Amino acid sequence: DEFEKAKFTPTPASQVKPPLIAECKSHFECKLLNIYEITKTRVIIVGEAVAVSIDQDLFLKNFAKQKGQLDPLFYVQGAYFGLGRYVGKRQ
Repeated sequence: DEFEKAKFTPTPASQVKPPLIAECKSHFECKLLNIYEITKTRVIIVGEAVAVSIDQDLFLKNFAKQKGQLDPLFYVQGAYFGLGRYVGKRQ
């Protein structure tokens, strides 16, 4: 289980089937619109954001000052990235 391996807690999403990560400060729930195969190893995934949520405490405490607390995680081409840094590879 990827959640257990990463020590994250799954929590139900409001609009999509895959679970959210409870430890994240914000979430974008998206529905897949299309996958464009650019090459055999490169694709562009296009989705529609159907729900967005943010931790209430973070939002209420002057969001501009608190933005440093956000540390988004992206999954691209089999690897995980944070803003400007490599985080790890999917096993």
